[in-house]
Amino acid sequence: MRILIGSFIVTASVLLSQGSQDFRNRYGEPDRERFAARPGITLTVEYGSDHLACYALIDPPQPLLYSEEHVPLMSSEGVTEVLEEVAPVAMRGKEIFSGSTKADATWPA
Repeated sequence: MRILIGSFIVTASVLLSQGSQDFRNRYGEPDRERFAARPGITLTVEYGSDHLACYALIDPPQPLLYSEEHVPLMSSEGVTEVLEEVAPVAMRGKEIFSGSTKADATWPA
């Protein structure tokens, strides 16, 4: 177990010294990217085989590894601004659902 932890620490320090362009040079263009669209709001975009955006997800920043920490709520105004930037109303199709949802799960101990 100590060997595994030691190798992860060495690997993490090597990863931290590489930038976005280093990974692109080695592995090619990404099929998914995450952007800090606003403070407390991220935009994750997934690209199709034609390299055009086919899915977009607006959500609060998430850690790369699972954490039981509470994720703060995003501002409604910020989400609306990002949505308008990514998919302006004039470009959207017919609205099929209108509403808002707040979900909070509490797991039994």
